[in-house]
Amino acid sequence: MVFFQSGGYIRNASPYVNGTQLISASNNNIIFVNFNYRVGMFGFLASKEVKEDGHLNAGLMDQRFLLNWIQKHIEEFGGDPEHVILHGESAGAGSVALQLVAYGGKDEGLFAGAIAESTFMPGIPNPDDLQYQFDRVVNATDCADADDTLKCLRGIKSTDLQAHNAKAPFDGRTYRSYFYWAPTTDGDMFPDLPSKLYEKGEFVKVPLLSGSCTNEGSNYAVNAGTSAQFIRYMQNEYPYLTTEDTETILDLYPQEPKIVKHDTWFPSASRAYGEATFICPTNNILNAFAEHADPKTLWSYRYNVAIEEFTNDGYGVPHVSNAPAVFGPDMTAAKAGPSYRTYNAPMVPIVQNYWISFVRSFDPNTHRDEDAPRWENWGDDQRRLVFELNNNTMESVDKGQRERCEAWLDMSGSTKH
Repeated sequence: MVFFQSGGYIRNASPYVNGTQLISASNNNIIFVNFNYRVGMFGFLASKEVKEDGHLNAGLMDQRFLLNWIQKHIEEFGGDPEHVILHGESAGAGSVALQLVAYGGKDEGLFAGAIAESTFMPGIPNPDDLQYQFDRVVNATDCADADDTLKCLRGIKSTDLQAHNAKAPFDGRTYRSYFYWAPTTDGDMFPDLPSKLYEKGEFVKVPLLSGSCTNEGSNYAVNAGTSAQFIRYMQNEYPYLTTEDTETILDLYPQEPKIVKHDTWFPSASRAYGEATFICPTNNILNAFAEHADPKTLWSYRYNVAIEEFTNDGYGVPHVSNAPAVFGPDMTAAKAGPSYRTYNAPMVPIVQNYWISFVRSFDPNTHRDEDAPRWENWGDDQRRLVFELNNNTMESVDKGQRERCEAWLDMSGSTKH
């Protein structure tokens, strides 16, 4: 199992995930590989200068380098290079999704299966659209008047560059984006937008386990009091949305009942951002796999295990709150951890054994916990396992979410998905 760190492509998170308990729960039947990759400016600075004399998507190339290293050396650690499972959360899951379509889905034998939890899919514009990011860095340093600005940047100490490795507004926006740095559709590693590559079946066909938490957007949504604030927030995160797109979004996400400790339009903003950025990319990728790959090797979930602290604050079951169930309550930095030492403890063996079973056999059912139900495949009716304390059952994605995810797929030219 090769774990891809989260962190929104802007910070390193690998030191905060420990695979020890997962290995122990598997009776030492899996090998856990953890690593980091370049993030922020150092991993995802894009421009014509970088394209001509550098490497776009350097952070993703780091990942690719690691996968090639594993092919050459994992046997020395007792591993099987033909049984490599990619596993990621958030930006790590987004990285897994991107590695599946890298180079138009060219299968180089680097992995044999994939787990993607709460897949983070920000906009992935082309380098020309991101030129302003490079120019901002150049203008903030002493390189603005240099004949070769990229060479000049390379001569600056990394500690000095780090001062400019920060969140900022996207071009034409006034509020800082949560996730300013991200991969780019470079025409090489990604010959098209990822959603288009998935639609065309241009991805590596391997067994896939992928899902989301119920309230993926709640940690990030603006506490909007009006529909205008809600839409401005969506435009700040997706700056290429058109007026027609924003009208569609308001139709898809009308005002919902108020949530404790939040303003009136927060629920709509939370649902919209959560579906646009995490849930719908996940569901749409699953649909592509069901159409173009083997649907019998495809499983999905909706994680709906409540944590009292989050529920009391109006956040529901937020982004990657399943992490302590996967790795163990003390093996991640997740705030949800303490509940898995107490009232949510029964979820740990259930979740871990599904994950371990998939890693060992490419099927979550083979070695599942004796108290766990059989996990059905995704399929045309979009079946997924709902994780709830003492109530793990199958469901089909409801009609409303299906329609909203289809709408986001139609807007992929604007979201740059």
